[in-house]
Amino acid sequence: TQSTWGYPCVMKVVLVLLGLVVNVEAMFSPEVSQPAELQPTQATPSTNLAQVNLANPSASDLAAWCTQLIDSSNADRNSLVANTKPTKAVVLEISNTIDVKLSNAAALASLLKNVHPDEAVRNAATTCDLSVGEVSAKLSLDLDLYHVVQKVLDEPTSDAIDQRRFDRILRSFKRSGVAIPDEATRLKVLQLTKEIDELSTEFSNNLNKDTRSVSYPASDSKKFEGLSKDFLAAHTDANGVVTITTDYPDLQPTLKFATNEQLRQELYTTYHQRGFPANIEILEKVLAKRYEKAQLLGYRSWAHYATETLMMKSDAEADKFLNQVGEIVRERSHLELDDMLKLKQQQDPSSSSIFAFDSSYLAEKVRQSSFKIDSKEVQPYFYYQPTRDGVLQTAQKMFGLKFQKVSDAQLWHSDVEQYDVVWAKQPEQVIGRFFLDMFPRPNKYKHAAQFPIKAGVKGIQVAEGALVCNFPKDGPMEHSQVTTFFHEFGHLMHHIVGGQEQRYAEFSGVATEWDFVEAPSQMLENWAFDVETLQSFAKHHETGQPIPAELVAKLKNADTFGRGVNAMQQTFYAKLSLKLHMTEPKALNSTAVLLQTQTEYGPFPYVPNTFMHAGFGHLMGYSAVYFTYLWSQAISQHMLTQFRESGSLMDPVACLRYRDMVIRPGGTRDAAELVHDFTNRDFSLDAFSRWLRESRAGL
Repeated sequence: TQSTWGYPCVMKVVLVLLGLVVNVEAMFSPEVSQPAELQPTQATPSTNLAQVNLANPSASDLAAWCTQLIDSSNADRNSLVANTKPTKAVVLEISNTIDVKLSNAAALASLLKNVHPDEAVRNAATTCDLSVGEVSAKLSLDLDLYHVVQKVLDEPTSDAIDQRRFDRILRSFKRSGVAIPDEATRLKVLQLTKEIDELSTEFSNNLNKDTRSVSYPASDSKKFEGLSKDFLAAHTDANGVVTITTDYPDLQPTLKFATNEQLRQELYTTYHQRGFPANIEILEKVLAKRYEKAQLLGYRSWAHYATETLMMKSDAEADKFLNQVGEIVRERSHLELDDMLKLKQQQDPSSSSIFAFDSSYLAEKVRQSSFKIDSKEVQPYFYYQPTRDGVLQTAQKMFGLKFQKVSDAQLWHSDVEQYDVVWAKQPEQVIGRFFLDMFPRPNKYKHAAQFPIKAGVKGIQVAEGALVCNFPKDGPMEHSQVTTFFHEFGHLMHHIVGGQEQRYAEFSGVATEWDFVEAPSQMLENWAFDVETLQSFAKHHETGQPIPAELVAKLKNADTFGRGVNAMQQTFYAKLSLKLHMTEPKALNSTAVLLQTQTEYGPFPYVPNTFMHAGFGHLMGYSAVYFTYLWSQAISQHMLTQFRESGSLMDPVACLRYRDMVIRPGGTRDAAELVHDFTNRDFSLDAFSRWLRESRAGL
């Protein structure tokens, strides 16, 4: 979705207004200061609501708090419109105040609708989320507000950051359609925005509620070959029935270790039926409404509209980039598929194809035979608590921070942990806060994401965020889950460190161009393969010995296998995301587009009776711009050259340069400038290409 005056929302994402990156912002009552000139009515939440435990509110408290913030924001809007002599400074300050209030309301709603155990609270959060979206959309088309902005257009600003903020307000008004002369058209844009938000929420809620499973008698032992005894014991009921769900802690080890192809295929097929059939209809309605909205705003398509403000600049450039990636990795992808097919044919000589449900299992077998590494050999070194401590320790050392656990915090679930953040050299002042909600449970968000909670704004509120993941609570973690932990923590550090000393919520934290936001998180994935980093926390859970350097080297070497296939799969996802939003809806059958795109770009054949687009949640949040993952990976590899040239990923000079030059500025400068200044060179795909083609040693 699009914030009303400014930035497109990233990650989990709702909207805001007057320019903010809304992500998911807010956990407690905001402390919002008001401009001395205006003093709008009810400018801050009343003191009784400030005492409500907003970390775990009742449904009625959440609804009342949300309503009060919306009412207060509307009062701010009215006071600005009523001001007969507005100044640019007043416009900037009041717009920021409204941003903070609405983003705080939307954020708490977005988080709680995805994680809260109580259905009544989730429903109240969904209602709040939609209400804020509706208010935000109305403000984006508010002619009276637009006229106030026009009145102060020629006034000078005090500095470049104020001017950047004002330019963003103007750009957002333009992209909202406020200048469309026909009132009926403006109202139609408003209605479409509301309908898109409602449908997107329904799509996401369907997925959160849709955990499916496959079940078999435990006596059918051949079905479960390759799965550990502990895994089977945990999934066998009193009647001797083994049930494996589509949640990640069940799905990933089954697809990776189960020898039985039928089991893998059935679980894979069941997983890719989540959301079907309802989400297919919802998706096609969303696509049609986005296309209609883009056309009304003067754009060729939603993809044209969505890419305009990104580093990529246009849908044509995005498509060109994806074609380049495809050319770089296609041959390597074919070689990797050939390696897997040779192994498959040893068991079944008639096999002629590798399917997606084969990939994890056969890639693991290739790594075992060619790289002499077994994932089960690695697992004893990665249990959740020491891994958590290691990720936190690494981030503290890299960014000059200290994390202080709050042991008595009353939160939305007993598993959730709270940490306050301080500078290592100034520990007396809390500069941020984060929450870890890391284990699966019913009705919780099924994947892994960082939810920004509050945008850090100087003099108003510190940055807060939550990691929401689905890692095993007691058993060993996959190394891929450790990598995911580092990835999401990269987002969190961008949000908190980039939320320091920020004047405007719009520029706080991850408020960069949308196709840059994954770069800092993908950067941090590299630390999951660094021997110095891993040996600091990865200890064998029985012997206590650190992970051997030789095992880390094999792990890193084996990681090169599958990069071609994975990049082709990501290219397929990105092409699908882009193509769905470039196609005129009258000619659109989303399942047909899926089949065509998978045939052209996917490394695997289509599996009958699967509908991955019904469960492709990024189509709601990222819409046409899923390519940001590949693009950000290219940028992260370009930036990583600075660490490689320093000789260590933990080099203190490189770490602090990265902190201060890339993530701490937030959105106050264009991402391309930040990257150029940090690397001292023009951006190119060279480092990304080298990484994709890195030696397949051992094969």
